[in-house]
Amino acid sequence: MLNMKKILAVMLCILCAPIASFAQSSNTEVLTITTYYPSPAGVYRSLKLQPGNEPASGVAGWMYYNLTNNVIKYHNGTSWNVIGSGQEGYWNLTGTNLANTNSGNVGIGTMAVVPAAKLDVAGNIRATGIQSTGAMAAGGAMTVGGAMTVGGTMTVSGAMTAGSTITSSGTITAPVFLYSSDRSLKKNILPLSNSLEKIMRLQGVSFIWKRDSRADLGLVAQDVEKVYPELVSTNLDTGLKSVEYGNLIAALVEAVKEQQKRIQALESEVAALK
Repeated sequence: MLNMKKILAVMLCILCAPIASFAQSSNTEVLTITTYYPSPAGVYRSLKLQPGNEPASGVAGWMYYNLTNNVIKYHNGTSWNVIGSGQEGYWNLTGTNLANTNSGNVGIGTMAVVPAAKLDVAGNIRATGIQSTGAMAAGGAMTVGGAMTVGGTMTVSGAMTAGSTITSSGTITAPVFLYSSDRSLKKNILPLSNSLEKIMRLQGVSFIWKRDSRADLGLVAQDVEKVYPELVSTNLDTGLKSVEYGNLIAALVEAVKEQQKRIQALESEVAALK
C-alpha cells in the first residue's frame, strides 16, 4: 500500500511538471476540470478567475475577470465580450443594480433581430410602479400594482389596471374610462344638498397651458377646492393640484334636480294666476 502511494506521488509530479513549465513560459494558466460519477468526486463548488486588465489578444474560449468594469469576459476568437451579453451587449452589475450601457435596443420574448424599442417585450409586463419620461405604448393589457408616471403620450390598446395613481403630462386616449362605483365598496352614503348653490359658485374658464401653449377649457383646482375639497388632490412632491372632473357629475345631477323643482314651482304659480 505504501509503495502504491509513492508511485502515485511520482506520477503526479511528472504530470504537473509540463503544465507548470507551460504556465511560466506563456504566462497563461489553463484549467481543465473533469468530473466523475458518482458524487461527490468531481463536484466543484467555486471557481476563481484571476482579475486583470484586458489582454491585447486572446484565443477562443479564454476567460478573465475584467478589473475595469467588474465583469467576466470571454474571447470568441475575434474579440473580448462580456459573458451573457453577446457581442452587441454590455451588462454591468453593481450591487443589486443591473445596467446595460449598450446604445441599441433590448428584446425580451421577441425573435426580432433588431428589437423595435429600447425595451421591446413580447408579452405582459407586471410592475409595482412605472415611470416614463417619454411616450408609452402597450399593444396588450397593462397592469401596474403601484403609481404610474408618464412624461408623454400613453396609448394602451388593451385593458389597463393600476393599483395607485396614474400621472401623465401628455394625452391619455381610450375608448372607455370606467370608475369604480359599486355600492359594496362604499360606506356613509348620503344624498347631496345645496348642489345648485355650490355649482353656481364654480367658475368655468378658458385658458392656455404653459407647457405647450394649447388652448383649453376647464376649472381652476384652487377654486373647486373651496367648494368641493373632496374632489381636489394635491401632489405631495410638487404641490400641484388636480380635479376629479368626472365626480362633478353627481353635483350637476342634483343641481339640475333642484333647478327643475324650482321651475315646476314657478310653473304652478303661473298656472294659478291664469
